[in-house]
Amino acid sequence: MREFVFDPDTQIGVGIDPGVTQAISAASGVWDPQSGQLMADQLRRWKLTKGQVKHASGLNNARRDTERWLAPIKPHLQHLAAASSAGTSLEANLKHITVTLATWDAVWEVYLDPKWAEQRLRLYGAQGRTMEQFFKKVRVGRREEGSGTERWWVGMK
Repeated sequence: MREFVFDPDTQIGVGIDPGVTQAISAASGVWDPQSGQLMADQLRRWKLTKGQVKHASGLNNARRDTERWLAPIKPHLQHLAAASSAGTSLEANLKHITVTLATWDAVWEVYLDPKWAEQRLRLYGAQGRTMEQFFKKVRVGRREEGSGTERWWVGMK
């Protein structure tokens, strides 16, 4: 469902358009004061897809790094997953404890590497910075608009 709200005082319109691939879309239009019609040659559009957000914020690279870093302990992780403690039997709990103790050192040796903390720090706020850069680009585009009445639409998911 699409929603659109326009504030005549600020000449800014905000819309929500839950798209599958689009994270944000923005448009700026200039209306002819006499006719009240949108001037087609003064319409500007910007869009930021979810794929662009993931790429620009480093999420794609982080996912690949995580897969590469976990590859050496993948058998240990699979063994841990198979020995679930989800049950009330004493045997299931003992098996889980045995597997956890057997894999503990190998798993935590990988997880305690500083590269994990560095990755979290890089990703912290990365999506926000990507959105901020997008809106800076949109604002610059708005300042370049010509005379007339400007109206904005911004759609976010």
